[in-house]
Amino acid sequence: MEEIKTQAIVLKSSDYKEGGKLLTLFSVDYGLITAKIKGVTKPKSKLAFAAQPLCFGEYILVEKYGYTVINCTSIESFYSLSKDFDKFISASGMLEIVSIIVKEQESNAILFVELLKALKMLEYSNAVPLAVFIKFFIDSLNVAGYKLGLDKCLFCGDNNSQKYKFSFSHGGLACAGCGDANSISLSQGEVAVLKNINMTEMEDLEKLRFIGVENLCSVVKVLNKYFSDKTGEVLKAVKDYI
Repeated sequence: MEEIKTQAIVLKSSDYKEGGKLLTLFSVDYGLITAKIKGVTKPKSKLAFAAQPLCFGEYILVEKYGYTVINCTSIESFYSLSKDFDKFISASGMLEIVSIIVKEQESNAILFVELLKALKMLEYSNAVPLAVFIKFFIDSLNVAGYKLGLDKCLFCGDNNSQKYKFSFSHGGLACAGCGDANSISLSQGEVAVLKNINMTEMEDLEKLRFIGVENLCSVVKVLNKYFSDKTGEVLKAVKDYI
């Protein structure tokens, strides 16, 4: 049997036969991997941690009629995020984005690093969880080839308009005089959220301050529609915010 060792994050975990789980792993080396892990629901299982979503570890797998996890060394667990509603929803949304964007057996090291950075921000910083999610969402779209234009009008280049729209066809901002039929108007607050989060590094997000979450939720709704238009998938994890 072929054996592989890889660092991976658990995106999904579901019951599989008696005492087992079926995992979707995001591997830095191999992209998405679907793997079985046996006996982890038993009380004294030493690998129970490795079957938890948000576990980051070094996994050893063997391939025979599919992949099976035979060992794992924990690197970092983000399971405590599940104790905070906003952090958990944001983290779940990130995992869902990755599960849609990344391909089976296709490495995406850039997105892997971005996911780790975002999870660490949720775990260790005072950044607003939805802001971290939006930053990761924008970065993920860029990595996936659906780059957003958020610094100026995509059509005429105006970067000082008082009113902007979001063009779903072109993926970004359009000034009041531009845009197309597949555009919606944005409030000044929504534009400010998009621009400020987009131009702020992930590590500096905790410096941003927001008045409530209304504009953040509206931006999530806009990004989700754009994501759906491009991928055919609608994010379910963040439905409570949109």
